[in-house]
This record gives sequence, structure tokens and C-alpha cells, in this order.
Amino acid sequence: MPRPTNAQVAYGLSTVVLFTFVTLLLTQARSGAAVVAVAAGGLLLGLLVAAGAATGSRKAAGRAATARSTADRASAASLDSMSSLASARRARLRGGAAERRGAEERGAEERVGGHSPRG
Repeated sequence: MPRPTNAQVAYGLSTVVLFTFVTLLLTQARSGAAVVAVAAGGLLLGLLVAAGAATGSRKAAGRAATARSTADRASAASLDSMSSLASARRARLRGGAAERRGAEERGAEERVGGHSPRG
């Protein structure tokens, strides 16, 4: 059985103390049996609150895990799109460099041919 968290202990303890104190003040219980009954009710309510805090923390942990997995999927999709954009850009740059080299070579041939006395 897992140990209770600090939050569970704090919620349970504050519930027991406050419920018992308020109930004793409101009912003005004087007999020992009434005080024991109020204390037992406070303990029971404290256990219920602590158990409710445990299920609430599990739900919160489940929501956090779902949010993390969603964020991971979004991050992976973002990285995929960034890598595809980067590869497209590299391809464009490589293609542009090849086109410039081709144009430079054709231009050099034209210039040489135009100034040559043999041409």
C-alpha cells in the first residue's frame, strides 16, 4: 500500500480538527459519548477527504501525462516540419548554386568566344 503524500496528510488532518472543533461548538456536546461520536465522525470525514485527495492527485497526474504526450506529439510534428523545410531549403540552395555555375560557365564561353580573334 503506498504511503500518503504530504497533501493528503494535511487535508485529512485539517478536516479532522476543523470538523471536530466546529461540530463540538455547534452541538454544545457535554457527555463523553457525544464527544467520542463527534471525534469518530471527524476521523471518518478526514479519511474520506484524504482518499479524495489521492484520487484527485491521480486524475491530475493522468491529465499531466496526457498533456505531456500531446506536447511531445506536437513537438515531434514541429520538428518534422522544420526538418522538411530545412531539407527543401538546402535543395533549393544546392540547385541555385548549380544554376549559377552553369550560367557562369556559359557566360564565360560566350565572352571568350566574342573576344577571340579566331572566333
